[in-house]
Amino acid sequence: MPSDVAKFMTDKTRATERERILHLTAARDLKLYAASHGARLLITDPELDLDGYDFAMSSEFESVYVQSKATLKKGGARSWDVRAALLKPSFYNRDLIPALDGYTAWGMGIGGDGGVLLHVVDQEASNLKDLRIEYRYLDVFWLIAVAIGATMRSARSRSRALALLRQIRDAETNDKIKLKFGDFARLPSVESLAALRLHIGVNSNWASIGRFKKELTDPSPLPEPVRLIWPGIQAVL
Repeated sequence: MPSDVAKFMTDKTRATERERILHLTAARDLKLYAASHGARLLITDPELDLDGYDFAMSSEFESVYVQSKATLKKGGARSWDVRAALLKPSFYNRDLIPALDGYTAWGMGIGGDGGVLLHVVDQEASNLKDLRIEYRYLDVFWLIAVAIGATMRSARSRSRALALLRQIRDAETNDKIKLKFGDFARLPSVESLAALRLHIGVNSNWASIGRFKKELTDPSPLPEPVRLIWPGIQAVL
């Protein structure tokens, strides 16, 4: 018999309530993490998904747009359609992105530099008050790290990351791409999102991971700067 958690997560009539609970749970942990490091973290309420993201986070002069997705740990959805423009590099960060197949321009559409936060809910929890959530995350910088071999993922994963990067590069403003469960980075906790994208508690150099490579398909060994900064990033993954 399905648990109360499984029923709640699959009940279509409670979609808005479900989204709100998952958002508030993540926001609480993120704000507590920021406060413990003396930082102020602003998180917007989830709005109608008109521009491909659900909420925004900001601290000091850094900000990030985030799309939320949710699934059950066992038997839940394993793919999601996401607006490509959310993941596309912004005009400000395009110089940090290596060329791909010899093309240095990442399309003419507007890019959000955003990411996708996946809430993976364990339906084995006895009730909703004991809700257990794991988090996974994906953005263009993660895909670059996979593509250049920094994450030590398989050759198949590297090929998949390159394929997604091509889709993102070539997408028009309103196009969507399909992300799979295995495309995401597994986070030890949702706090890692604040560390990676807003540099709270750690200087992650997240957005700089690819700028030491001129071409993403280049199979040569990682440049020395990448080998030096990746352990610091890996510490929060």
